[in-house]
Amino acid sequence: MMNPFHGFFSGMLRFDIDANISSLNALVKAVLVFLLLSDLNIWGAVVATLASDILTNTLKIYYAKRLFPDLRFSLKLASKKEIIDLFSYSKHLVINGIANTIGNKSQPIIITQLFDLPSLTLTSIASNLIMHTSAFISSITGVFSPLFNKKAARNENMELLFNQTTTINLFSSTVLFLSLFIFGKVFILLWVGQEFEYAVNLLYLGVISALFATFSKSANTVLFAQANHKYISVITIASVVLGLTLAIALGLKFGLIGMAAGAVLNSFIFNIFAKIVLFKKYNNFNMRGLYLCLSKSVLITVILGIAGSYLLDYLTVDTWLEFLLSATLALPFIVLICWVLLLDKAIKKTLLTYAIERIPPNFKKN
Repeated sequence: MMNPFHGFFSGMLRFDIDANISSLNALVKAVLVFLLLSDLNIWGAVVATLASDILTNTLKIYYAKRLFPDLRFSLKLASKKEIIDLFSYSKHLVINGIANTIGNKSQPIIITQLFDLPSLTLTSIASNLIMHTSAFISSITGVFSPLFNKKAARNENMELLFNQTTTINLFSSTVLFLSLFIFGKVFILLWVGQEFEYAVNLLYLGVISALFATFSKSANTVLFAQANHKYISVITIASVVLGLTLAIALGLKFGLIGMAAGAVLNSFIFNIFAKIVLFKKYNNFNMRGLYLCLSKSVLITVILGIAGSYLLDYLTVDTWLEFLLSATLALPFIVLICWVLLLDKAIKKTLLTYAIERIPPNFKKN
């Protein structure tokens, strides 16, 4: 129901409003869950979710009205022709969304049919950690969409912007997924215990699969900005079909680890090659540097991830306090390593300039 109001923020390039209200939603929900869960149990979470959603969605309606004062509700504006025109414009997005939903929701069914409910729990632990990390990365990289929309509307060359945003996407993803790779095992053991340690293997493969998906994000954004997205749904359908086939075939032969490996192979085929082939059909950009950056990103994640995980085992990090301290100490080094190895001088200069401009004037004076 709220999608039309989101359209006002994206159409007027005011993603900041949408992001601020979404952040408020998460904060209010977290506070209410903390206050209500002990007394109302699971109903406390339900009440917290409903209350925070009602509050924040009311704010979205209010700010949409301020952005577009002529906004009004009228049944006369709804007609069969409008619905047909809307679907005609967005049918490829609808098909793409349906295919993604089928792909995402089929995995639990396949796991319960091939294995058992404990296996589903193992997979859910790994997939939830990756999902939350990916969502955080999307909140960082999503700010580039308006820039592509502006350049596409002005018919400007986007090659430099595309290369820079893809590199920044890989940098952000490597920092966070490397952190997850290193500290994922300790977190899972502290969170759910030794009996779920097998989920760590699924997490490692899931991180590589998610890194491949990061590579094609800017390409997707450019294609949508140029309205050249009609074949993305075809690629998504093919990806879902192959993904389900690999999940069943490799799952029967190798178990859960086979399913995870199939997801890596599927992500590699479609995010590194298929989507880029479609992208190159409309944009003849030089992407050699990006493929080199992707290769370094994967190597950094795997090599340093394995080394870091073994180091934590050697140091016997087995309490929440030790976990938090080690993660806090490691993060600056992870950022520094990725900064040096993944970013070129131009991007470093751009990011530093942007960061300096965001420093409050009073702080600069002091």
